[in-house]
Amino acid sequence: MKRAKAFCPGHITAFFEICTEDPDPLKKGSRGAGVSISRGVVTIVELRESDRTTVNVYINGEVSDAPVSKTAALKILNLVDDKYDVRIFHELEIPVGAGFGASGAGAFSTAIAISMALNLPLTLTKIAQIAHISEIECMTGLGDVIAQFHGGVEIRTKAGAPGVGEVQKILVDPDVRVVCASSGVIETKKILADPGKRKKINMIGRSFIEQIIKTPTITRLMELGRMFSVKTGLASLKVLKILKEFENVGIGGASMVMLGESIFCFAWKEDAQMIAESFKKFMPDAWVSVAEIDFCGARPIW
Repeated sequence: MKRAKAFCPGHITAFFEICTEDPDPLKKGSRGAGVSISRGVVTIVELRESDRTTVNVYINGEVSDAPVSKTAALKILNLVDDKYDVRIFHELEIPVGAGFGASGAGAFSTAIAISMALNLPLTLTKIAQIAHISEIECMTGLGDVIAQFHGGVEIRTKAGAPGVGEVQKILVDPDVRVVCASSGVIETKKILADPGKRKKINMIGRSFIEQIIKTPTITRLMELGRMFSVKTGLASLKVLKILKEFENVGIGGASMVMLGESIFCFAWKEDAQMIAESFKKFMPDAWVSVAEIDFCGARPIW
């Protein structure tokens, strides 16, 4: 049996522009800005030689369809002649479908782990491109994989997969934490398929990307993210109400996670837990977490 393990950070987008006009999936994606976090997806893969290739995925111990992880796995397996019975075990530290890049993290960590288990001569860039294409095909995300490849707080200045798209990094103190909370799901496919929403998102997102390039700070990123969520109409009444309540108790700088019934903010290490408790107070049924910024990006861990 062949076995390997990999990790991919979760990723939060503050604002974005949809870029899917090019027919080449490597050039499809999004421009935007966001942050990779230390909570993500840990993946273990086990491969046994077989007379046919099969892929089964388990998320936190439960059988799952996980179409993006399966797609990425099959693309890697198609590069070899041998057949394998593959089992993929995801341990998720982030919610699914709530804007934390779980599908991209699952696909990317899967592709890394299988490549390691089979000792394939692939660069991390090539592996990331396979994960990116898998997300594009499944319509679950556009810019998470390139962000998860680079890590840190990023501005995605050119759309596309790693090696094609371009990223600029925003410098940030390693003692800064990300406090985040989620109480629901927004289906990405519905947003990406709505022409009216796409037009408004792209008009506003394009302008905000130019602004963050001129003033690349996390303070400005959060200001633009908050404005983006309101001007595009993506923020639900529930999210807007919570953000207003935070302002009223002195927690400024919070914004919506794209795309989910989720919010986040940056905080100094010594203040992060206190802010997390405030999140829990206003969102008692939500998943709440304090995370470090992941500066390394997706990687094998054995």
